[in-house]
Amino acid sequence: MGRYPSRAMRLASPVSQVYVPLIVHQICAEGPRLITARRKAYNGIRRSIIFGKFQPGEQLKEEELAAKFKVSRTPVRQAIRQLADEGLVFIGSNKRSYVTDISEAQAEEAFDMLAFLESYAAKLAAQRITDEELEQLQALHQQLGDLAKSNSADDHPYLELNSKFHSLIHEAADNRILSGLLRRVSDLPYAMYLKFKQKTEDSEAVAEHERLLKALCEHDAVAAELHMRLHIEGLRSKYRDICKEAAQNSQQEAE
Repeated sequence: MGRYPSRAMRLASPVSQVYVPLIVHQICAEGPRLITARRKAYNGIRRSIIFGKFQPGEQLKEEELAAKFKVSRTPVRQAIRQLADEGLVFIGSNKRSYVTDISEAQAEEAFDMLAFLESYAAKLAAQRITDEELEQLQALHQQLGDLAKSNSADDHPYLELNSKFHSLIHEAADNRILSGLLRRVSDLPYAMYLKFKQKTEDSEAVAEHERLLKALCEHDAVAAELHMRLHIEGLRSKYRDICKEAAQNSQQEAE
């Protein structure tokens, strides 16, 4: 037996025997209609943010969103909280909700967390990833490579696939607490795109994914952790360049 217990063993543990039924009970108590409405509201609001229909800093009003997506205010409120956990929405002290407008200082703090959490997730994933998950990652990696080569004017398909690529690694890490923490910062590239209309992923990032994927296929935890950290720090460097360019352009316009 390896150092880490299998997922089946972890689900059979005393903690999981209590935790899993509680989740099932909560879902059943909540009811399928509310779950469906919440998912509808979440998907609608998230897509509106991602595709720029709601701009950074714009207030999200529950009544208007409920009418827009034809749901009650309760699922809208739940969807907003979920999006806030993922970093796409900011809830102020006055309880009003706004599309996240990330500052340079906030981005640096988020990158600090991303570098730590993503690299740890990659380390765990290298030890726990299944053959099926590796196949899915390889398929996503191929699609990302094709999109990077196409130089498409529409960046959203790339951003969505990139999010799925990283989310699958989070799932493969098989750590609920870690996944919850990652959801709060993993959409940082989206927030950056919304602010500057420039993505930080390109052919170089695809090459970084390639090295990371190789480490995962070889179940090399040390290499996977290293390549993920290098990948995140590469994104940080590009973000700094984008901020610097934006500041220079703003100064030139002011003059």
